[in-house]
Amino acid sequence: MTVTGLRITIASLWAAFWIVTCICVVLAPVLRVDHQIGFEQVTGVLGQISGIWLPPLSCFAAFWFPAGEREAGSRKRVTSERVFGAIALTSIFMLLVLVLLAMPLYFIKYVPNAVGDLDKGQSLTERISEMVKFSLLLSPLVLAPISWLTGSHVESTTNS
Repeated sequence: MTVTGLRITIASLWAAFWIVTCICVVLAPVLRVDHQIGFEQVTGVLGQISGIWLPPLSCFAAFWFPAGEREAGSRKRVTSERVFGAIALTSIFMLLVLVLLAMPLYFIKYVPNAVGDLDKGQSLTERISEMVKFSLLLSPLVLAPISWLTGSHVESTTNS
């Protein structure tokens, strides 16, 4: 596979991840039978999770538009081990984030205390915020393939 092909594959995974997570958030008020999440919360949650997927997509966009970068990447080949590693790291991260996002959206009950409010750290916004923090903590490991693919140190190899 070429560098350009791998860039497109990884960028497509990030774009698909963005779409899937947004759909999960938008459908939460409809799919929760207890109706503890309202449509008014959707925009806020979408804003919170944007920090996970916008940086990688922005990075790929910056390297996609210059024609010289695409041409250079189409001449360089990537070993199958690096292709597997890049796709595996990205996919594992995305599945983990999807599970962490699904938990507060679909499985956690939000039970108010005696005053009628939720205890500190128990609201949907606070739980999503913790999920985003954890995801961003893992991001240096997951963004390593993106850094390698968009950096000037991508060497030419003969294997695919």
